[in-house]
Amino acid sequence: MKTMRLFWVLLAGIAVAGCATDRGSGHLQTWGSPIRTLSNLDCTGANECYVTVKPDFGNHTGTVDPEKVTVKRHKEAKIFWKLPNDQANADKSCYFYSHSGDGVFFKNFADDDGQFKDQGPVEDPQTSKPAPTIAQWYLWYSKNKNQIGREYWYKVVFHCGTDNTPYQIDPVIFNDGD
Repeated sequence: MKTMRLFWVLLAGIAVAGCATDRGSGHLQTWGSPIRTLSNLDCTGANECYVTVKPDFGNHTGTVDPEKVTVKRHKEAKIFWKLPNDQANADKSCYFYSHSGDGVFFKNFADDDGQFKDQGPVEDPQTSKPAPTIAQWYLWYSKNKNQIGREYWYKVVFHCGTDNTPYQIDPVIFNDGD
């Protein structure tokens, strides 16, 4: 009887944990905390959207601001991720180093449905000129023609200072149907 009760308790726990995030709504809830709205940036045609990467130097992770990028329907947009550049403290400067596999990537390679093109490190967002090896900017160009209403979970991988351990962050892009 105890085994059966434990089974149902575990099953209920898994079901509740699966409801912790409401994908596509821009809401996040973790166990025991209230629902909070993710910060959002709407990319609406012929513009460039900027995402600031904020490293957590102690844990090799971090956050992005905004936490969610929404590309409006049938609007092409350039999405740029910017890493910090602290001229006074090299250990607080970060970069995408292509030889180490750094960049912005789909978490699941099967998500690449042709929605985004011209992905790569760039020297400057004004020119979108590709960077040869090291860059503080990374570009995804969104065609926004496919998969209306779809989320694209991605990861940001980069390095900071002279530390050889990569940093990784896992945010989301939403392809809006509006």
